[in-house]
Amino acid sequence: MREIKRVRHGALVCATFGLLLAGCPSEENNTMNNTSGTDMGSEEDMGGSNTSPNNTNPNTNPMELRVSAVMPGLGSVLGGTPVTIDGGGFKPGIKVLFGGVEATGVDVRSSSQLLATTPAAEAPGIVDVVVELPDGSSASKAGAFTYTEGGDETDFFCQLQAQSPVQAVVGAPTATLYAIVYARGRTEGQGAGMGITGEIGYGTSAADYENFAFSPMLYNVDKDGLTPGDMSNDEYGAPLQIDSAGNYRYVARFQTSDAPGDWIYCDLDGSQNGIQPPQLGELLVGEAQTPEITFCRLQAQSPVTSVSGMPSLPVYALVFAEGLTQGAGQGSLIEGELGYGADASDYENFNYVSMAYNGDQDGLNPGDLANDEYNAALTVSTAGSYRYAARFRTTQPQGDWFYCDLDGNSPDDPFESEELGVLEVEDPGMAAISFCQTELMAAQIEPGQTTMEITGTVYVAGVTNMAGQGGGVDAELVWGPRDMDPSTWTEVVTPTYKEDADGLNPGDLANDRYAGQITVADEGDYGFAYRFTLDGGVSYSWCDVDGSDGTEAGFQSDRVGALTVSTAPGPQITFCQTETLSTQALVNMPSGEITGLVYALGETDMMGAGANVTAELVWGPKNESPANWSNTVTATYKEDVDGLNPNDIANDRFAATITPQMAGDFGYYFRFSLDGGANWVGCDTDGSDGQMASFDPGNTGTLTAQSSNLPDSCRLQFPAVAHNANAALTNQALTFYGRVIEAGVTDMGDGDPSIAAELWVGPPGADPDADPASFDKFTGVLNTSPTGLAANEDEFQYDFMTSTPGTYQYFWRFSVDSGQTWSSCDMDGGSFELSKVGVVEVVDVASPPGLVDYCRVWQSNVTKSLADPNEPIFTVEIYEDMVTPPAMQATNLEVEVGYGPQGTNPGLPNVFTWVALPYKAPLPSNMSNDEYEGAPYAAGTPPAVGLYDVAVRTRLTGQPWVYCDNDNSNMNYLPEQASTLEITN
Repeated sequence: MREIKRVRHGALVCATFGLLLAGCPSEENNTMNNTSGTDMGSEEDMGGSNTSPNNTNPNTNPMELRVSAVMPGLGSVLGGTPVTIDGGGFKPGIKVLFGGVEATGVDVRSSSQLLATTPAAEAPGIVDVVVELPDGSSASKAGAFTYTEGGDETDFFCQLQAQSPVQAVVGAPTATLYAIVYARGRTEGQGAGMGITGEIGYGTSAADYENFAFSPMLYNVDKDGLTPGDMSNDEYGAPLQIDSAGNYRYVARFQTSDAPGDWIYCDLDGSQNGIQPPQLGELLVGEAQTPEITFCRLQAQSPVTSVSGMPSLPVYALVFAEGLTQGAGQGSLIEGELGYGADASDYENFNYVSMAYNGDQDGLNPGDLANDEYNAALTVSTAGSYRYAARFRTTQPQGDWFYCDLDGNSPDDPFESEELGVLEVEDPGMAAISFCQTELMAAQIEPGQTTMEITGTVYVAGVTNMAGQGGGVDAELVWGPRDMDPSTWTEVVTPTYKEDADGLNPGDLANDRYAGQITVADEGDYGFAYRFTLDGGVSYSWCDVDGSDGTEAGFQSDRVGALTVSTAPGPQITFCQTETLSTQALVNMPSGEITGLVYALGETDMMGAGANVTAELVWGPKNESPANWSNTVTATYKEDVDGLNPNDIANDRFAATITPQMAGDFGYYFRFSLDGGANWVGCDTDGSDGQMASFDPGNTGTLTAQSSNLPDSCRLQFPAVAHNANAALTNQALTFYGRVIEAGVTDMGDGDPSIAAELWVGPPGADPDADPASFDKFTGVLNTSPTGLAANEDEFQYDFMTSTPGTYQYFWRFSVDSGQTWSSCDMDGGSFELSKVGVVEVVDVASPPGLVDYCRVWQSNVTKSLADPNEPIFTVEIYEDMVTPPAMQATNLEVEVGYGPQGTNPGLPNVFTWVALPYKAPLPSNMSNDEYEGAPYAAGTPPAVGLYDVAVRTRLTGQPWVYCDNDNSNMNYLPEQASTLEITN
């Protein structure tokens, strides 16, 4: 069935570490996720409410003109000092004035940062820094810059980073607070300056800053000083933890080993003008509050149809609780139920079943993942019309049920029983078509030719949502003149069943897909549409390209497929684009993936690669005209991509890489052909319309190639899935290990300074080449007491800790030239692959998960011949205290088996293919353990010939998965201990 747009909900977050800050401003709202770009109507039209009190902290509004930090804060009276200014509301045309004199070289990097070069001053002294927009509005920071005599202004300088004010919760660490320090002869260049000690301190009286409570700061990264790229400053950071609510001030201080105890103190405008109490950082510490549910909503699926005695399709609901549901992963301390009944007013006494966490959904802001989505299926034994509702509550302490209707339940929109969902339950003999769709929108052929495959889908509850072709369903592909009513068309093609297809939910295989082709002898404009029948042709449900609900009114006769039969030239490329703006590569090594899009009616707007599309990536020196570039790389089809309309899969995406032979800057662009390369259409990064004049030579991609000096090998050592043996909890360290080999270095001793290690942690699926900013980077340290280390290896480690629950991917990267060039490392040590990185699921320390105690797969290697009808069997042994014993199947234990490419990580999304593993019996040799057994794929659907890893995962309902290999000694999943499945002919 087709996807239905859903309403999201969210709130402003001023909470820290999953707890609410007392008195923190909030904002709650319901918004429609209008992905089509069309007008969805007013609030009243949508039946929703919209309240958004203006409680946003003005210091965090990116549109408000302000100056928050000036770095560096001093420079010569001669002028010429490059200065970075942080703030907000910056726009092109802005002026910067130092002591009333206009700066030069103003470069607006973003709305919150700009660069400027100081003008000369008449005399040394402290001046104000003012920014002024062309409309006359201005903002300033008093005493933000100090003019000094000469060129080298100071030997020792420090400054707090512009993070103030900082919010925190009593007893919980703040976010890391940072300060930069410059010490001549120490901090210049890469790495931490020798002999420097930093501390961060807090107190209630700014005037008494020397007696603040101080704690150590740690080196973080290098920062530029007076000259971009000089890395002359070092940045240090540390969190603070305060046990009493109140308003505090904070300050950093540094000393060198030459003068222990001789501290310089750093406030927000730097140490050069001494400590000024207004320039100390502000720290607001509030009491933690128990989160509560303030919004939930049934997803827009009503009416839901099902067959008596059989589970319905999953029914979904959203829930929001500030401090719990925001961000990636399941919010802790929440349980949900879905129920049904005949009387809407008696919703509290419905028949309720537990709902399972399904995933995150955005709230007010794209990407905020503020809401959690839950789902459950309903099984009703008696046909009839019912109402359904969802409800949620917090569990520690246990709260009251918070009920959900179709238009959402919030403080501004209370629950209404008349807004409950409708559940229509039919007897099996009363099955009806409730959705169908003609999937191809347009096609073009010459007279006498046959179209490409035209597909259509149909959904019948209890019929098509079973494996294979639904019984009793007949399909026809009907066509005729486009200017005539489809009911008058007489040309009919009988299509054939093709496959099961997803409905509302990925992987549900609720629909049946049929396929047919049309052959037309005469030129003209024709239309085509699918129709389906359950009574042998007595009555039909017609299907348009937008999807129909099976009723006569649901079919729009002007939304049928369009077929053009003409002797005119075939398909033309009318849109293409080079998508990847920039990438990097090492000499003689492939670059990051470069992608391009192409659209040609009748070629790319069907499933799979357009049959006649050829793609190439053209590249050459950046300083030469693209017309002179002679290097070409054949690009390969990657995937279908939506065009103007959601789910139209109108475009084809192609991908390629470039392997430069020398260092330098290069440019590239995609070009496409429909005639085997006789004619090409060039595509710039803004998108081209297929005409030569639309290609802009100035809008090509950029490849930066660097000389390479890479490790001989490196790999992620341990762990692969970081929650099997011990749960990864918020604010508790979890150690990651990585190993590197460099001949002549790591085999000669440990701790060579040329070896550098970094741990990268980011969201699942993020590409470190395309989006490095989405990863947090941590400097690894040498492990001086490793176990099982080869003589030619060095091992590095890092104690990772986060306050934010969620799922993360991670990998190591190593440098053997002191950080000049880096090599990313996955689990098997070969070429870096995103399917082979590590994964960690971090859960709230306040509600540690219940992980399955023990599991292991019995089989090590299994071979399956495609000629053998018998399916391969994998058996897993599972033990969970108070769950697997006694001798009956546990109702709250979920078990799945899956397969994936060798060496890949089953803990990553979309890498393994998973199916439920059936319960077998208690283990004969140990009745406290249970056995589950079955094939690692759905019956009759083995993968292609090849070698695959097989893993089993199990969990208590609502808890994280535990992954099982065939090692009997521990519960850490290791790829080298995974079972294997070999498929042969």
